[in-house]
Amino acid sequence: MVKKRGNSDANDANFDDKRRGRPPKAALAPASFATATATAVKPEPTAEKATLVLDYPLEGEILTSHSYCIRLTALQPRSVEICLDGKRWLSCRESVGHWWYDWSGFRSGGYTITARMTDKNGKVSKTKDRQFTVLI
Repeated sequence: MVKKRGNSDANDANFDDKRRGRPPKAALAPASFATATATAVKPEPTAEKATLVLDYPLEGEILTSHSYCIRLTALQPRSVEICLDGKRWLSCRESVGHWWYDWSGFRSGGYTITARMTDKNGKVSKTKDRQFTVLI
């Protein structure tokens, strides 16, 4: 039987570390001596956030239902409205962080939707026209 000197567990661990190419545990600095270096990173420029987004229907989407909830996201609006095929503006309702228009009574065909928002200062923002199709 071979007798080992010192702390056999530590020696065995250091031997295993040397075989794996790691420094021995005794060579590692205690956590109290560890230092961290931080480098300030300049954030990348980002595009200005839109204040009104037409979430659904998507561009080119095909709807196959007799009713549909149109969803919009608006930041600090006073009012949100949609317009279908250039006709009158229709008021949306707010619920669970989004704006909605419950649409029904439509026919099959192609449609264009636009949304607009009036903010608390009276400024009006509009989305681009979006095309979608209904097949029922």
